Amino acid sequence: MDAIELNEDMLKKAELKGIYRKHICFKISPDTLISVEQGAYDTVTCGGAFGANHLEEGCIPNITRCLKHGGILIFNTRKTDANKEFIIKLNNVVEKLVRSGQLVEIEVKDMVFYRAKSKETGDVMKAVLYIYKKI
Repeated sequence: MDAIELNEDMLKKAELKGIYRKHICFKISPDTLISVEQGAYDTVTCGGAFGANHLEEGCIPNITRCLKHGGILIFNTRKTDANKEFIIKLNNVVEKLVRSGQLVEIEVKDMVFYRAKSKETGDVMKAVLYIYKKI
């Protein structure tokens, strides 16, 4: 399991856990290939990374490139009023990958997390969970 993180301090904390094989300090963007081999991973997870002022929706194709055929992509984004436009753009990118035969949907569902202490939603944080398979 590898960790890719832009924030060096967070990457150092991850390194202390001793569970990652590689620690890669890198900004994932739509225009720059992630510095790993194409098809390197069986599974890619992105928890809390997608949203306005975080990872752009256009990063999905770049992340998908890192998956082996048959690999699983799991990510989420907040489901808040402030994130509505982002979710629309994210869904459009993913649907384009599905229509082009690169991904197949396994599950997309709303999730609720409690004790999140969000300024916008109080102690309940809603999210959309996406699970896809690369074909």
